Amino acid sequence: MSNLRLNITDQNQTIHDTVHLYFVEALLAALTAEPETIEELGLALARFIKPPENRSPFSEFKNGKNLDPYDTGVALIDLASRVIVVDPIQFEGQGEGSIHVQSEFAEEDVYVPYRLSGDWLFVPSIAEYESAVKGRREGRLAPFDAREILIGRALSEFIAGECLESSGSQDEQLFTKIHAKWLTFPREDLRGMTPREVLLEKKDFIDFELHSRELQWSFTKECPPPLSPTSTA
Repeated sequence: MSNLRLNITDQNQTIHDTVHLYFVEALLAALTAEPETIEELGLALARFIKPPENRSPFSEFKNGKNLDPYDTGVALIDLASRVIVVDPIQFEGQGEGSIHVQSEFAEEDVYVPYRLSGDWLFVPSIAEYESAVKGRREGRLAPFDAREILIGRALSEFIAGECLESSGSQDEQLFTKIHAKWLTFPREDLRGMTPREVLLEKKDFIDFELHSRELQWSFTKECPPPLSPTSTA
């Protein structure tokens, strides 16, 4: 058999069940959607495994933690601290690889690449997880939504203020300078970062993720589920 005991935990709950190794690998690929909750992880899993009709893919999971190995071992995905345990190690890539995608429209088997962001830490055993998770949960900054600042009211107020200050200016480069000032000045509401730093923070990861979704759409001939507008990602 190729099953193991899987635990998934977020800030609010922990669930577990016995699953096939493919299910674990599909969940690892789904982590590219940057989920913060078990619900968001379930939605991202639909990219690779079609969900049961009107049911969560975790509907059969039990509440609580069970770290007793089953068959090939035990796995744990901690969304809050971004720590992953697969004991013993089953996946060589540890953060990147290719995943088989289910599709009724593809003419042959489709494998698409995935690569997790650098936030994730793989540890080889539950014992090492217990020591690693404490510091990471305390040290990891709580996720925050920068969209209201980058493309919302804060941006509008900044532009309006700069235009008022420059009222009557004949500078033909005025709007270019306002744009540059907005991008390059650190802001407290962005945790001391500049808008430009926030926008480019995960550019390589996002570029790869978009490329992966493009490949998936091309070869499966159907659109993979997008990120929810309300997700933290």
